[in-house]
Amino acid sequence: MRLTLKSEPVSPTGSMSSVGILNQLGRPKLDALAVLIRETVQNSWDARLSDDTALSYMVHGWELLPTQRQVLTEQVFSARPTPDSLPMTQLESDEPLLGLIITDRGTTGLEGPTRADVVPEGSPRRFISFLRDVGQPSNQNLSGGTYGYGKASLYLASGMRTILVHTRCKLPNGRLESRFIAAALGQRWADRQHRQFTGRHWWGRDGNDTAEPILNADADKLAAALGMGGFVDDETGTTILILDPLLNDRGAKDQPSFEAMDRTPLQVLNLMAEYALWFFWPKMLDSGSGRPSIQFQLQWENTPVYFPHPAEFPPLAGFVEAMERLKEQRADEPVLRADVKAIGSEKPRQHLGRLALQQFFIQRGFSFDTGSADSPFAEITHHTALMRQAELVVKYLEGRPLASSSIGYAGVFIADAEVDSVFAKSEPPTHDDWSPNSLTNSWHKTFVRVALRKIGQEMIGFAQAPRTTVPVGTLTPLGAFATWLGESLIPAETGTAASRPRQRPNVTLPNFLVRTDTGAVPVQPSRHPTFSANGGTETSPMGGSTIPQSASPDAAPADSLPITDRPQINPPEQGHSDPTPRNEAEPNNAPSYQMPPPAPTFPTAALPKSEAKPPMRKPIRGHSTAEIIYDELVEYEGNPALLITFDVRHAENAYGTTVRLKAQAVLDSDAIEDEPPLGGSMVHTARWVSPSGEVFADSDGSIFIAVSQPREKWQVLALLPDDMMANIELTAKAEAVE
Repeated sequence: MRLTLKSEPVSPTGSMSSVGILNQLGRPKLDALAVLIRETVQNSWDARLSDDTALSYMVHGWELLPTQRQVLTEQVFSARPTPDSLPMTQLESDEPLLGLIITDRGTTGLEGPTRADVVPEGSPRRFISFLRDVGQPSNQNLSGGTYGYGKASLYLASGMRTILVHTRCKLPNGRLESRFIAAALGQRWADRQHRQFTGRHWWGRDGNDTAEPILNADADKLAAALGMGGFVDDETGTTILILDPLLNDRGAKDQPSFEAMDRTPLQVLNLMAEYALWFFWPKMLDSGSGRPSIQFQLQWENTPVYFPHPAEFPPLAGFVEAMERLKEQRADEPVLRADVKAIGSEKPRQHLGRLALQQFFIQRGFSFDTGSADSPFAEITHHTALMRQAELVVKYLEGRPLASSSIGYAGVFIADAEVDSVFAKSEPPTHDDWSPNSLTNSWHKTFVRVALRKIGQEMIGFAQAPRTTVPVGTLTPLGAFATWLGESLIPAETGTAASRPRQRPNVTLPNFLVRTDTGAVPVQPSRHPTFSANGGTETSPMGGSTIPQSASPDAAPADSLPITDRPQINPPEQGHSDPTPRNEAEPNNAPSYQMPPPAPTFPTAALPKSEAKPPMRKPIRGHSTAEIIYDELVEYEGNPALLITFDVRHAENAYGTTVRLKAQAVLDSDAIEDEPPLGGSMVHTARWVSPSGEVFADSDGSIFIAVSQPREKWQVLALLPDDMMANIELTAKAEAVE
């Protein structure tokens, strides 16, 4: 059957044009594809039949078949608006015409009256809210959506600004009804009699002054002919076909596009899957009925998109654990630090919600092929996911990062049901922020403002080391290394580890720190340049490291200083490995790891003899500092180690700075001790590395860095015990001429 076209005229008192509807979304911070996913999933969630009914959300894209294009041109769009309002040249083009279907099942469908001017009291309004009204508030408590502006994202996603809708719902008498209608948002226009039209168009059966949806068998038959699928048994839900989806920047310059980057259709579906995880990972968790709250399925042609479970997708694993602790679904002792707090306002007194914070190991895992190496997940290592009662992520609030680059933290805040509507009203049409200034009620402004401020304060406190520790230090937890060592010793065995999920160090040790003469895996020698005492450059590989070659035994990097009489580590004879037996029985009080043998001919950076220094004419002003930039968990000769990167800032008039690594034992009470517990091991400094890659052996846990040397990106390798939690810091002392 052929559908009838009805275009909306402007009423005598004025009407909102279609352009005004499209502009209701404003200029969101999210790209159009993210808005599309967020709004459509949110609409499906709000329309769910019940919390006990399985809800499925599906996206399927394909190139329309010739027969399907024929149905469009001859039956659906046989009547078309003026090209000034809605050009539909894509239908007649020889270019492929793509379609993108968004489907939900386990929802009510677009139920209720089909006309906005006659609505019995108490009737559901889903059909008229989606296809007729603009800006009407939601009549559903604790829903994800508010004013329904998000439907504009569907039209913006179409190169023709046109969608086709097939829905099945239950009538008040209990009978099922299928409905099919097409709609478009074009430009405002006028006919020859100067009669004004808003630019809104509908295709359906003739309802005199409007287009009504075609019903039941006719609706199901037309949808099936277009490849939109159908309904099984008493199933209800909605299917939306977006014509000519803007998968890349193919639209007119005045139309928003998903991305300026060219992507294949499958990569676009992968990006949609990534956004689904970003906003809706709470709905992918077990709802208590043995299945997730929403089952997602994305597919291009016959190729499905793989969805990882959030608990197996870094860094969402940390957010999942925080959510479980917030809901008291986990009673186990956390491997890393965790905390749950109540957030409230004092004046006026009001409980606003609860916040859970959880540390996690930062690691790389599964990534989507989106055509880009960038992923939003790579950056959320110190954030809190803000949610309302619907448990859809509004935004990720950034907090203060931890000192350690290998450990991050995830937070989850859920607003209390009593103030849920307050937070909902503070959201823009795209529901991606909480803006207290958008509220008119002063108390409501206070609630949102206080919640955001206190969440930020809790994140700052959580990111700081315990009060008894040194703030600039880096805290290395014992549990991480217990798990790591257990996996290293018995790699083929599985079982309960000290953390969930089990993790290994995710940082590869630089090649120039790997030794082949100690049983380490051979690597190609690094070609970092080193310098002889006379300033010439010459390198020679030995043990996987670059060794300075010079006639002088006191060879050192050109920018470093001569070696003094301080104790040095003697190198082994050339052609022989370390003579120290590696398998001898150790005394009971020995460390639980093996100390590495001395490095071959690495010079020790130390204070020079006084006669080598120029006279100091000005006194030192201020203090030198050594700031830890980040640290990385690595494996060094079978032992856990921390590779710390730091910058040096010299005091004014100083000749240089002595940097010393200081390690303290952290007791169960969070107290700090300079010495380890009785019988315990301690941190040992193994190597210092300059910004250019020269490696210095260590004799006393310190290194002298002259003013003439680079100040940024120095590194120190610290061997860590497996029986103690250690707080590590760097101290700096300005040096002058004696």
